[in-house]
Amino acid sequence: MKEHQNDMSQTFPTNSFGRLFWEEQARAANVKGTTGCRWHPMIIKWALNLRLASGKAYRSLRGSNVIKLPHESTLRQYLHWSTPRSSFTFEAVEHLCREFKMETLQDHQKFVALIHDEMKIKSDLVFRKNTGELVGFTDLGDVQNSLRDYEDQLNKNTAPEQSLAKQMFVIMVRGLFVNITYPLAQFPTTNTKSDEIFSLCWRATEILEMAGLKVMSVTCDGASTNRRFFDLHGDADPEQQKPVHKTPNPYAEDHREVYLMSDPPHLIKCVRNAWAHSYAHDKTRTLWNNGTISWKVIQDLYRKRTEMRGLYLAKLTLEHVELTSFSKMKVRLAAQVLSQTVANALPEAESVTKEFVLMFDKFFDVLNVRHIGEGGMKRKPNMAPYRSVDDPRLQWLTVDFINYLNDWEKAVMARPNYTKAQKNKMLLTQETLIGLKRSALAFSSAVEFLLQQGVEKMYVLTEKFNQDPLESLFGNMRQMRGGSDQPNTQQFNESINAARLKSSQMLKNFGSNTRNRPEEQTIDNTPLPKKKKVSFSK
Repeated sequence: MKEHQNDMSQTFPTNSFGRLFWEEQARAANVKGTTGCRWHPMIIKWALNLRLASGKAYRSLRGSNVIKLPHESTLRQYLHWSTPRSSFTFEAVEHLCREFKMETLQDHQKFVALIHDEMKIKSDLVFRKNTGELVGFTDLGDVQNSLRDYEDQLNKNTAPEQSLAKQMFVIMVRGLFVNITYPLAQFPTTNTKSDEIFSLCWRATEILEMAGLKVMSVTCDGASTNRRFFDLHGDADPEQQKPVHKTPNPYAEDHREVYLMSDPPHLIKCVRNAWAHSYAHDKTRTLWNNGTISWKVIQDLYRKRTEMRGLYLAKLTLEHVELTSFSKMKVRLAAQVLSQTVANALPEAESVTKEFVLMFDKFFDVLNVRHIGEGGMKRKPNMAPYRSVDDPRLQWLTVDFINYLNDWEKAVMARPNYTKAQKNKMLLTQETLIGLKRSALAFSSAVEFLLQQGVEKMYVLTEKFNQDPLESLFGNMRQMRGGSDQPNTQQFNESINAARLKSSQMLKNFGSNTRNRPEEQTIDNTPLPKKKKVSFSK
């Protein structure tokens, strides 16, 4: 190992994870015995990631002596660094502040986004021996639990009964200018109501503002409860056809606003799904905007591509064209169909469909800027970072894009001899249209506010607002339990406790419905919290 140390030093740069891993292996190889090695915190996080992915694989890898790894008993001390339980906890908030390194942050680096979603879990009860409590019932906090019990008692005229949880409602914090994602709290529930989401999100906002962070936005998907949650913040503007997209933040000392956003990846899937059912599949829609927008053109394009193998038309596969319940959930497939490549391959006679594809291709690009150099590498200026409040993409979102949606709706409603039900089928669903407008207005306003903070060389990546990290977290939660892809409440609490410790710098889940881009890991020397040893005095 010493013979190749110089080669490894030249291969891996200083302060890289590869260099750290090699140095730790060299140091562990020289330690006599099995208990004398003190592992670097980053190696502990990496080992935890492997152990939680597959305990059997971890034991096999460690037993092979090919590489040196911490013993499982060592990892258990870190896995149980705090008592796994639902709701907001002091330990989680304290660890969040350590992850953000609050004392070193500049003012603009304190801006964060809140994202929330639900994951299905197994209804089950677990007896915790150390506390003597049963875990598995719904728990949204003392106040929400009392309100729900009182409501059930009024509706059923019977004493309230505790229900087993079927879903886990999770609130995550995502840094807008620092590469940190952190699951703040989780709540076992049956079906979270809009007023309960309202209470939990504003409680999370209060906690984060008191901790020194600045909540900039709240992002979620287009579920009915989430739409009602948005509506609770005020009335829409019917004259200008603008939905609620921002609300005052009562916990902000500088009287900032919180921007309410629908998740762009979910919206682009909804648009593609509506198009896929236009004159195809179950034919529930007949999209029309001064011309037919039919999915049959995609089917014809794919057919031509398969017949003319040597001719490049578009990167369409059968998975793109013939959708299944599984492929409908993949954002990648939706983004590739609604792309400039497909638009360029469409026949000239399909000008209306081409405009439709190009419009939503640009919409997704301007709201999915992930990396400072992505626009240059892909030769797509719309994916460049935002650096100025005069960026033309901001005006395109609030004027051109929204006018396109409004004009489409006006054109359909002006058609004679059609019923209201028939006209509705010529449009995207009202829920999708409102979500598109809300996101366009909220993103534009949020980016303008951030760029007005007066920080030199500041830029904004709009992908930081979406909920991809939460989707990846749910994928990791399922993988941690092997074949059991629906953990119960106790297992979920334990897994999310481990996810908090691993932090967002560890390996991401690449099996979710989004495609993650590997990021360079930053070496962090901060010691990790672990379970305190109990000493018994005589």
